[in-house]
Amino acid sequence: MSAHRRANSRHRVAVLLPAEERFDGRGGAVATWVRDVYSRLNKPSAVYSVSSNSNFGTGLTLVGDRWYRVYDRAAVWAARIIGPLMRRPWWGVYDRLLFGGKVWVAAISRALRQEQVLHIHNRPRYAVWLRSRGYTGVIVLHMHNDLLRYVDRREFPALKAAVNSFAFCSQYLAEKAVRDFGPHPGEVLYNCVDTSRAFRVAQGVRRPNSLAFVGRLIQEKGALEAIRVCQALNNIDSEAQWTLDIYGGAAAGVSLYETDYTRRVGMLCADVNRAAGREMVRLRGHLSHERLAESLAMTTFFLYPCQWEEPFGMVLIEAMALGLVPVASRKGGISEIVEHGVSGVLIDDAADDDGFASEILRLSKNADVLDAMRMRGLQSARRFSPENAAKELTALLDRLHGTALTVGDSS
Repeated sequence: MSAHRRANSRHRVAVLLPAEERFDGRGGAVATWVRDVYSRLNKPSAVYSVSSNSNFGTGLTLVGDRWYRVYDRAAVWAARIIGPLMRRPWWGVYDRLLFGGKVWVAAISRALRQEQVLHIHNRPRYAVWLRSRGYTGVIVLHMHNDLLRYVDRREFPALKAAVNSFAFCSQYLAEKAVRDFGPHPGEVLYNCVDTSRAFRVAQGVRRPNSLAFVGRLIQEKGALEAIRVCQALNNIDSEAQWTLDIYGGAAAGVSLYETDYTRRVGMLCADVNRAAGREMVRLRGHLSHERLAESLAMTTFFLYPCQWEEPFGMVLIEAMALGLVPVASRKGGISEIVEHGVSGVLIDDAADDDGFASEILRLSKNADVLDAMRMRGLQSARRFSPENAAKELTALLDRLHGTALTVGDSS
């Protein structure tokens, strides 16, 4: 890379999003993190995304590729046709048509060679591919999910050689990566939630004996277990008439698409409601962020019996910022968010429906303890602010400032 081209980059940080991650309001947690943190970062930056919108990324430089957008639209169109024919979710077919993001990386690799620092999110192979295409700047690989899901141990030496620093969204993920691959340069950059509006609506009147579950309706998140916990609560305390609202669909932003799992959730919901003779469990589908916040702010408990090692758990922060008391599985990075017995309750056995129900019932009988947990939860949620995340990212980038703009050390 010539000095002239480096100067043109203005020493800015270029953010590279996955090929399937939109930066226009339709994206997921990664896009939201980038918007909330980089809009507060006191450094020039640019966001490379397949689809972007200046209203979503206000004040940020947005970069895409015209011809790749044509390819992407064709891939979406084809997936929506092929998916039903194969009896598979269309977004799964769409992912296959992206070839792991190789087409996206190829389309923007020339533009990226002008950038001095590259912040790649959740796609480790992008770093290796870009090095092979001549990128010589600093690369930060930021994992919001388990690194072992994306690369195996045979691939890791090439990845380590390509990356100057790894970042992980929780201490749990960072430690797991060391166990899986051995020591490597890296640190924790926590996920964050812009809770400024949430704090303003957190003081409303709450429905007693009310539970909420928010998440994709997939086995790992535990929607079926949440229904069973609500059923167990009503069996123990039938006079209280506990209710559960389930928010979410088969995928982010999707309410109506059915999978085998969403059908099981719907059938169990219908069964427990029929047995109770009332609407004990309500399937609310996907709501806008604003409507979801308003609904959650009237709820007492956030129920999250997740069945997998959760990398972080942003929904827990959002719930705590809205004044809900979390009762969750002790899985993955959740214990870094919820302090057991202080800002919520953690259950060791994710399949212990009666254990979840007993803890919720115990807390509901003690208003002082419940209020104290709610206040500590609000304080804890403030730790995970975009402002704090921006400070942590700035410190990392400043430490890398003197790093030679060459391929990372493979030793």
